[in-house]
Amino acid sequence: MKFLSLFIITGLFFLATGCQPVPSDKSIEEILKEAEIKYNLLIDHTPLENDNEVLVFYESNTVVFADYIKQINGKWGLQNRSQFPNYPEEKLSWQYQSFRDIKRVTEYQVFWGLVWDKQITKVSFIEHSIEFETKLINTSQDYRLWYLIRDESDKRESYSDYSFKGYSEDGSIIAEIP
Repeated sequence: MKFLSLFIITGLFFLATGCQPVPSDKSIEEILKEAEIKYNLLIDHTPLENDNEVLVFYESNTVVFADYIKQINGKWGLQNRSQFPNYPEEKLSWQYQSFRDIKRVTEYQVFWGLVWDKQITKVSFIEHSIEFETKLINTSQDYRLWYLIRDESDKRESYSDYSFKGYSEDGSIIAEIP
């Protein structure tokens, strides 16, 4: 009896608030289609803190995008976007974006960029002399994508608080961005 009461109360909560559990049978491709996001190349995606949030990296018409997508009232939609052209101007590039949902409830700091130098096998993000390893993703293109997600508010004083290093397999520094 207690189980049935709990089940009914939970169901009424979801109906009243508009919250719905993320459908486990939807692929990332189906989520992108529902969010009306068109792409040529899906690079990577990662779920965020809640089951109804995802960060997606993809290429569309020679531009690389990082999109923060969230399910609200049962529908997936774009909340925030970061982008830059994928031109091989530097060995290692970077970009910063603070992603927030429309209601500004959730915030994520995302540092990401492209690696054009094939010798670079590891990218690190450095903040106040503390080094963090990033995720490096191979693509079917001439570049690789790297990123680091931090689920906290931006506390930096300036961009000079950050630096980035690209390392070779043997640990040598190939590229450095002060």
